[in-house]
Amino acid sequence: MKVVSTSGYNSTYKLTNTDQFKVKLIAKGGQTWIQVKNSDGSSQFQGLLKDGDSKTFDLTTQNEAVFVIGNTVNTKMYVNNKKLSYTISPSSEVRQNVTIQFKPSK
Repeated sequence: MKVVSTSGYNSTYKLTNTDQFKVKLIAKGGQTWIQVKNSDGSSQFQGLLKDGDSKTFDLTTQNEAVFVIGNTVNTKMYVNNKKLSYTISPSSEVRQNVTIQFKPSK
């Protein structure tokens, strides 16, 4: 996965060389509010994760997903079981929008 762009509290990544798009969000160290939007803009999930909670999403049928993360300091994000390192430091921008564009391998 590589970074496409970063601006303000928005970052965009491109996921390639795989046929899966699975994301796991884990609240660690405190609570966090998250929202997950599908490529058509509809909300797949919106809610609060308490410390220790996790939520997994299979987005393989989507070509893009947007994650609105209310507290990146307390939110670990894994894409296909690999930890995502936030391009924007969580301490400088606590609330972030993370967009992942998915192009499955053929």
